[in-house]
Amino acid sequence: MGTRDWVDWRVRPDGNEMARIAAQVEARGELFVIAHPQAVGDPYCTGCVWRYGQMMPGSARLVEIWNEHWGSSSNNEAALALWYDWLNQGLRMIATAGTDAHHTDDYAKQPGLTWSMPLN
Repeated sequence: MGTRDWVDWRVRPDGNEMARIAAQVEARGELFVIAHPQAVGDPYCTGCVWRYGQMMPGSARLVEIWNEHWGSSSNNEAALALWYDWLNQGLRMIATAGTDAHHTDDYAKQPGLTWSMPLN
């Protein structure tokens, strides 16, 4: 978040690992957001499942817990449970919502909303 440039988030055997990607994003002053961490993964949605617990807390300070409509394949309820688990572990991350819009037509159909929620 905070960039107009493409960020290659794909993890590859050539050394492009998630911790390195997150560090590069942070070094540029941008925000690293974990998007739809419990969505259906490969081969349907490559990179959609968060499998990088070893880098936590890392530079990720935001996690998308609501993507598309609530009952979608993004598994929003599981993402919310994961966020609660991270909070219970002492990680302090901001919950966000989004549409996963890839085109302007998609955004017009489902604008994303993020609400401020207090952490108790």
